[in-house]
Amino acid sequence: MILISWNCRGLGNPRTVQDLCYMAKEKKPKIMFLIETLLVTSKLEGVKKRVGLENCFGVDPVGRSGGLAMLWSGDLVVEIQNYSRWHISAWVENEVTKQRWLFTGFYGHPETAKRNMSWELLCPLKPPVLIPWCVAGDFNELVSQSEKFGGRQRGEAQMCRFREALEANDLCDLGYKGDKFTWSNGHIDDTFTKEMLDRCVANSSWREIFNDVWVETLPARNSDHKPLVVGLSTIQLRRQRYSKPFRFEAGWTKDKECEEVVLREWENTRRNGGLLGKIKESLRNCGRRKRNRICQVRDLQGRVMKEQGEIARAFKLHFEEILSSRVPSVEELEVCLQKVEKKVTPEMNDTLLKDFNKAEVEKAIFHMGPFKSPGPDGFGACFFQQYWHIVGEEVYQAVLNFLKGGGDLEQMNYTFIALVPKVKDPELVSEYRPISLCNVMYKIVAKVLANRLKVALTDVISQ
Repeated sequence: MILISWNCRGLGNPRTVQDLCYMAKEKKPKIMFLIETLLVTSKLEGVKKRVGLENCFGVDPVGRSGGLAMLWSGDLVVEIQNYSRWHISAWVENEVTKQRWLFTGFYGHPETAKRNMSWELLCPLKPPVLIPWCVAGDFNELVSQSEKFGGRQRGEAQMCRFREALEANDLCDLGYKGDKFTWSNGHIDDTFTKEMLDRCVANSSWREIFNDVWVETLPARNSDHKPLVVGLSTIQLRRQRYSKPFRFEAGWTKDKECEEVVLREWENTRRNGGLLGKIKESLRNCGRRKRNRICQVRDLQGRVMKEQGEIARAFKLHFEEILSSRVPSVEELEVCLQKVEKKVTPEMNDTLLKDFNKAEVEKAIFHMGPFKSPGPDGFGACFFQQYWHIVGEEVYQAVLNFLKGGGDLEQMNYTFIALVPKVKDPELVSEYRPISLCNVMYKIVAKVLANRLKVALTDVISQ
């Protein structure tokens, strides 16, 4: 599904309508939201027919400014919710799941002094919790100075108010592909200025439904704003469903109820299973989930992969090729070690082999970075550090059991491999690097062992 938002600066210009028709023919949008139409609603019928969309709803301009229009396809179920001079909100039915979500076409006030009125308008437009909500349009504001090139710097106070409005309404920017600047003053001298005034934002519920989303700008001839194209890959949702990894958010530790939930759920599961299994199940009883996905990639032969299975195979083949190595035999290792001088003394060996204690486990967990990326269980070090008084004893027992040779090695080693872009807009498999996301339990064991080895390393390894 394609959605287009554009501050077109007047539909009375034949060239603007021509551009609109070209966009509609090339992108085949299901919804078009138009700002500053400068056209009364009765004249939208002609525009609707020319772009090939069956339905429309408009808000008349005031004097020689303003005017909004929402046009949509006849095979899409859309119900207008409410509207004003600055917005149009409509319920849209997901073509695949049939779930309804709220779309708001938005126009931020062009006058800086009155822009707070726009942010005040967002609050009553916000739907109830868990209702998917997407907002697109010309906000006439920046989030940071990086969204501006040339001209005077934006006032920090007004950008801060915009950021606060987005945060208060759980709206997150969906990003962009290519050029992020959507407006320019068109000057050809040193006064040239361009800014990112148009954007698409959505709440967490909407982002969970449409997990494959892209936003890009198109060139414009007759407006100082570029059209914004938003793509929603709903077909993939129909074909495949992927389990969503749990992620504990550090911000939850500030919530007074969070500790109560952790304590209650921890106590509820004390009677279940082994130690590691019990810990994992206990922690999974509270939280919410998120995910990201690579929508397409090119292999080193230039072939474009779009299906999730094809993308996975392309990465697997690439990293198998560059990371594979020959495993030496035991005999080869023994020959090599014969030339190595023994450095570990009996005293050092006794120190290395002594029983592990609780202080070593606590030192390991509290020396970890609290906000490092979590592993498959979804809980970073911050969770264990914050709630050590609740979970500490059993975590210690689980670690001690594993270090003594017990526990489930496969479960302990279970790790996510995440792909991190090496460039801004990666396209090739070689433009990603893999990193391992291990569970904190694994990190505790590894850090306890590493701390033990530190005592002997300076004597064993030469400078």
